[in-house]
Parts: sequence; C-alpha cells; structure tokens
Amino acid sequence: MSVAVRATGVGRHPRARRVLAALGVLVATATTVLLVGPLGLLVAVAVGAGQYLFGTAVAFALGQVVLVGLLPFDGPVADFALAEAGLCLVLVCGLVDHAEPVRSVVATLVAGVAVGGLTWLVFRATDSVPLTGGALVVGLALVLYAGHRYERVRLGLVERE
Repeated sequence: MSVAVRATGVGRHPRARRVLAALGVLVATATTVLLVGPLGLLVAVAVGAGQYLFGTAVAFALGQVVLVGLLPFDGPVADFALAEAGLCLVLVCGLVDHAEPVRSVVATLVAGVAVGGLTWLVFRATDSVPLTGGALVVGLALVLYAGHRYERVRLGLVERE
C-alpha cells in the first residue's frame, strides 16, 4: 500500500528556523562557557558542524555529547537545564517549517517533559540506575507509540470497524 502525502507549507520560514537554531546554540554555548570557560565554545563548534554537515538530529546529539563531557555533574541542575534548553531550541527549529508549528512544538515539549519527569521521579524514588533506565525506555516507547498512532490516523491508514 502506498500513500501520497503532500507537503504543504514546508520551507516557508527559513529565516525563523535559522534564528531559532542560532539562539539555541548561543544559549547552550554561553551557559557552558560561563560554567567551564573557553572550552565551552566546543558546543558551538559541534552543533554548528553537525547542523551544516548532517542535519538537526546529529547537531543535537553532538551537542549532548559535548555538554555531558564538559559540564560538571556536581553543579547546579539549573545551569545544566539552561544549556539543555538551548539544545532543545536547536532540536525544535525544524518544526517551524511544519504545517502546524505551534502545535508540533507544544506536543514535542510536553512529551519531553513527561518522559524526563517520569525518569527523574523514578530516579529520585529508587536511586536505581537500572530502574531509571527502564522507566526511560518505557516512557520513550509510549511516546513513540502515541506518535506512530497519531501519524497513522492523520494519514488515514486506520480502518474503521
């Protein structure tokens, strides 16, 4: 079975997408530079190279790797959260070109907060890394399944009984 999908409205806001990504890189880099010094500029290099060479997902992943490698684990959580928020802006910049950008960004943020909150609660309650990892996997599985079901309904692939 094949489905023809029209991409209406894709690519309408390239400037907004670039501004959002640049703002995200700026926030993540500034936070990291303030915490670890000039070595924090590696965040901008990693995210910029990943975005230019491979795309948004790779840029986000490279930024995560650099952040985890540079930021101290004993520091305040708010600093780490600010750097993560910058990287999240890089991740959602692609949704600006979506047909319904606000709805997509809100759904993405709600899903991320729900999975992160579940994982944090399990870790705080149990102090067990295996249980926390299991909660993360279950949370991600539920979010991905919900996204998959939504996509099938949206494309009209679900048959009525």
